[in-house]
Amino acid sequence: PGMRFCQAQVLVFSLMRDEAFSGMPDEIRNAIRDTILNTIRGRMMEDMILLETIQTTQWPVQVFKLQFARGEFDMVVYDPDRNSCSCYEIKHSSRMVIDQTRNLINEDLCALTEHRFGSIESRIVLYRGEDGEDGNGIQYRNAERFLRNLPQTPLVAPKQGLSFKLE
Repeated sequence: PGMRFCQAQVLVFSLMRDEAFSGMPDEIRNAIRDTILNTIRGRMMEDMILLETIQTTQWPVQVFKLQFARGEFDMVVYDPDRNSCSCYEIKHSSRMVIDQTRNLINEDLCALTEHRFGSIESRIVLYRGEDGEDGNGIQYRNAERFLRNLPQTPLVAPKQGLSFKLE
């Protein structure tokens, strides 16, 4: 993730020096720069949380990214002994925004997940803000606290692939 961010910074720096790009108004250039870097920061956060969760869990619980034809869960924690799972969205934001839950409340994605991985016990957005709930059963949890508590969290994971794709 760190290398990806450094590469993005170099590309943004090159873009800022581009003649056509430098002719644009500062507002537009800064917005483009911020969008690129924030997107990379978000992906870095997803990768780090997924990796740390995988590394601190034990068999038989599995931790993975779940991809669908249209959408994904950034992280799923599946307990085959209980035939249940928890679905996570990971966001770089420090604010609760309704759009962050669109996959977690998508009935089709949830039905596909429950068919393969049992009942969904919780739907959680990990982000940089304070813990809370959105009123629709979606929990918001602070990502830093989540990571700090991982060694004490009863999750477990195999040392296998990082993602599944359901269609």
